[in-house]
Amino acid sequence: MSDDWFPLYLWIYFGFRSIESKNSAYTYGLKAFGKKEMEILDSDRELEDIQNFLFNMSHYVLDNNITFRDGETCGSSAEERIAITLSPGRFIEGESLKLAY
Repeated sequence: MSDDWFPLYLWIYFGFRSIESKNSAYTYGLKAFGKKEMEILDSDRELEDIQNFLFNMSHYVLDNNITFRDGETCGSSAEERIAITLSPGRFIEGESLKLAY
């Protein structure tokens, strides 16, 4: 662990699925930190890109005590606007935040 990065791979499970040429990913463990789990569903992006984005968003949420809400956007830069919606989880129980990445 360093001042810059948490050991997220020890704290959070990142699951990945490829179904009919669409890639999806989800977190499991953010709930233990009082945060909503996140999912990226049916993306055309490569799994490596999805993994990096979901890792970075998870780190951002925990490092800055951010609470994403339904209807907001997120991104890796000020210009990137990824829509966030709250709905029942596909790969996890309960509600999750869907990042339209």
